[in-house]
Amino acid sequence: AGGYFDSAGGVAANNIASWDGLSWSALGTGISGSVSALTVYDNKLIAGGGFTTAGGVAANHIASWDGSSWSALGTGTDNGVLDLTVYDSKLIAAGYFTSAGGKTAVFLAQWTKRLFLCGDLNNDGTSSAILDLTFLIDDIFRGGPPASVPESADLNSDGTPATILDLTWMIDDIFRGGPSPTCGL
Repeated sequence: AGGYFDSAGGVAANNIASWDGLSWSALGTGISGSVSALTVYDNKLIAGGGFTTAGGVAANHIASWDGSSWSALGTGTDNGVLDLTVYDSKLIAAGYFTSAGGKTAVFLAQWTKRLFLCGDLNNDGTSSAILDLTFLIDDIFRGGPPASVPESADLNSDGTPATILDLTWMIDDIFRGGPSPTCGL
């Protein structure tokens, strides 16, 4: 359950709690502001609302709970999330925001896992980072097949797909938590 509260059934819980059929439990240290929407995506509970931290982690209006800790979804949104749903394997967020993930997204945005759609270099419909990284290395160094959608390999949005700079961008994203690929989007 999400909302604007500090306890559930006598248990301290900051704006979010779970019910197991017998008792209420807090989800970590909770969320810093109101929770307006909840859904499940990628086997995680997603919370949206008017908050800036979840479990002590900076999370602008949207965060995920994996069963033990909170994580931000990218840079989040610039204002409150009012509703969440999953459609066609994508997380859809609606709210009072005008940007999501640092991109223009007036009142509506979609999330398609960590690498977005532009990181799907091998066109398998999933964002398996290691497989996409392997595909890019094969393309650049061994002359392997290029990405079926060339724009999906322009990870740093410089207009030239599948270069050493794109490879560096993906390695930084996967292994160092650097910025997600943008592909000119």
